[in-house]
Amino acid sequence: MQFKNRGQYKIQTKVELLRVYEGRMIFRLIIAILLTVILLWTGTFLADKSKAYDRVAATDRAPPRGRPGPEDVAKRNMNENVVTILGAGRQASSTQFAEDISNVIGNIGRSDLRILPALGQSETENILNILYRKDIDLAVVDRDILFNLKKDNSGLFANLEGRLNYVTKLYNTAIHIYAHTDIKSLEDLRGKKVSCLKEGSTIDVMCQTIFKAIKIDVEFVYDDFDEALSKVKAREIAAAATGGAQPTPGFESIKASDDLHFVPVDSQSLPNSNFTSILSSYLPIELHHADYPNMIPEGKTVSTVYTPTLLAVYAWSPGSARYKRIQKFVDLFFSNINALRNEARHPQWKDVLLETDVRGWTRFAAAEEWLKARRRGLPVLTKSIDSEFLEFLKDQETAYGAPLTPEQKGNQWSLFLKWRETIKKQQQQ
Repeated sequence: MQFKNRGQYKIQTKVELLRVYEGRMIFRLIIAILLTVILLWTGTFLADKSKAYDRVAATDRAPPRGRPGPEDVAKRNMNENVVTILGAGRQASSTQFAEDISNVIGNIGRSDLRILPALGQSETENILNILYRKDIDLAVVDRDILFNLKKDNSGLFANLEGRLNYVTKLYNTAIHIYAHTDIKSLEDLRGKKVSCLKEGSTIDVMCQTIFKAIKIDVEFVYDDFDEALSKVKAREIAAAATGGAQPTPGFESIKASDDLHFVPVDSQSLPNSNFTSILSSYLPIELHHADYPNMIPEGKTVSTVYTPTLLAVYAWSPGSARYKRIQKFVDLFFSNINALRNEARHPQWKDVLLETDVRGWTRFAAAEEWLKARRRGLPVLTKSIDSEFLEFLKDQETAYGAPLTPEQKGNQWSLFLKWRETIKKQQQQ
C-alpha cells in the first residue's frame, strides 16, 4: 500500500497496532472465562465428592433418615412424656402434694410418663406459669386466688375461667394465725404488724380478705415462714399467718417457753366485729391438738376458716398434644389414687374425693370424662365435707322454715360436725 504522505503512514500504523492490542485483550478475556469455568466445575465436583463421603460415613454411624435411633427416641420421650407440677415454697402443703404425686404416681407400673414436681413463687405466679410457660403443665392453687384474679378480667388474666380448668380438689387450706398468748383475738392486732408470707400468695389474699371484712386495720408485712416465726418470737411483729393442709409443717419445734398459740377466727373471739361477713368467702374449720400438740392444749380446738385447694391445668383443646399428655396423667393419677392414701404420704390424701365439684370453675374435660366413665360402673363417691355442710345448712333452713342469717350459719358448724360423726357411727354398725 502506498501512502501519499508521512502523516497518513503514521495513522495507518496506529490503527494496526490498536487492532493487534484489541485481539490480545479478547484472547486474554476468553482465557480468563475458561479458567473460571474450570475452577467452578472443579469445586462443585469436589464438594459433591465430600458430601458423598459424608453420607457414606453417616450411614455407618446412624440409621437411615426416617428411622430414629435409640438416642433420638430417648430425647423425644424426655420431652413429650413429662408433666410438671408446681407447688409453692419448700414447706408448703402444695409442694408436698406435688412430691407425693411424683413419687407414687410417677413410679407405677410400666408407664413412661415422668412427673416432675417444682417449686413456685406464689399461687399468683403459678397461675401465670400455667397460662404462659410451655414447660409447666399443672399447679396446686387455691380457689381464693382464682376468684380474686377473676375480678381483674383484663390483661394477663383476661377470661381466666375460660382458660384455666381444675383436675380435682386436693385439700382445704386453713389459715393459721399465730402470736404470743397475750394476743387473744384478731381485734388485739389493730394497728400492728402482721406477716402474711409472700405477697400475692393465698395466705396474703386470705389475710387481706379477713381483716377487711371485719374492718380491722393492720400493717401487712411479708416474710417466709422461718423469718416470720423468728420475728413473732422476738416481738418484732405482733402476729404471722401461714396455712395449708393440716397438719401444716413448721410448728413441731415450738416450746412452751415460746409462749405462742393460734389466734381463733370465729364469732366468739370477735364480739365487736362482723365475723359473719367472712363466711361469704370462707367456711369454718377447726385446728386440733393431735396435729399441733405444741400449740393447742389437749382436749382443745381452735376455730379458723379455709379455702379449697385445687390441682389446676390450662384448658387445652381436646385432641391436642398437650391435652393428650394431661389425659394420660389424669388416667394414671385417678386410677391409682388409693396408692397415695397411706401413712408415708400427707395425711390429707385420705380425704381427697375426686368427684368433689368446685363452684364457679370447670373441670378439665379428660378428668370429667374419666369420672363419668367411673360413674357408669361404680357408685358415686361420698361428697366433700364442705359440700355436706352446705347441704346441711339447706336442711336446717327447711326445718326452720326460713333462711338462716350469716351468723346463724356460722354457729351451725359444731352442730354439723356432731351430726356427721353420728351418721358415720350409724353407718359402721
